Amino acid sequence: MLTRRIELGLIILAIGMFCLSALMYGVSQAIPSFSGSFVPSSIISAAVLPLTIVLLIEIMHLVLSFPGTLVEFLQKQYEVATLIVLREVFKQLSKIADGANPGQPLPGDVLQLILLGLFGSLLLYVLVEILQRVSRRFLRADLRQEPPGLRQIKLKLTWLLGTGFILITAYYLWRDLSHWQYQLLGAQYLVDLFSIFIFFDVALLLLSMVFYRSYVLLFEYTALILASIMIRLAISADLLTKIELLAASLVFSICTILVHAFVRADEPTNAASN
Repeated sequence: MLTRRIELGLIILAIGMFCLSALMYGVSQAIPSFSGSFVPSSIISAAVLPLTIVLLIEIMHLVLSFPGTLVEFLQKQYEVATLIVLREVFKQLSKIADGANPGQPLPGDVLQLILLGLFGSLLLYVLVEILQRVSRRFLRADLRQEPPGLRQIKLKLTWLLGTGFILITAYYLWRDLSHWQYQLLGAQYLVDLFSIFIFFDVALLLLSMVFYRSYVLLFEYTALILASIMIRLAISADLLTKIELLAASLVFSICTILVHAFVRADEPTNAASN
């Protein structure tokens, strides 16, 4: 399958880039004159670029999940957002490693930042797992099985979303590589990319008004899209705010699905009813 081949190619590229980055870092330590913006400043920094490639793979899967249900698309967005947090943690660790003095203890605020990033990432991972299990266990057919007409429209929109993803990724890669920057696809790239996702989320909301005539289902659909918008807000925030927004959004999504399941447990599962 083409997608699998692209994924394997990117994984091999990530491994190769990490080895090359580690080699360049080793050469820069042995030869101080070997330096530049394309040379990682530490061995931790050398892991940021491979993580960016892995993040790119997950974003590709996110785009391909668009024809599925909104809940599946939202879950994939959370997985991508969690990887963004992990990459941010590596960036912060790299900055700490660059400014640390050998044999000297780290300042208290620096230790607090490290612990925040590590335990915050773990918290987000646990919440993503809870969301997936809750969705499999409690999600009703109203949100699990979308009308065929809506799915056909989403398949066509996926081509537009995929084209936008390719174009914006190519532009930022060209811009970063033309300036010989080692840190590729930074925060602004993610902000612009998730802005595109929000546009398609809102488009889905408008389309759902045609296919879902139930107010309750429309509200639940809107609530999940609001959770997606919170992910976009978290992308451009600092590490602490990013974790807080993502955790709040995950809890909000989990509660929405639980309410959807328990409050309407005795109702028929006809998505276009009422």
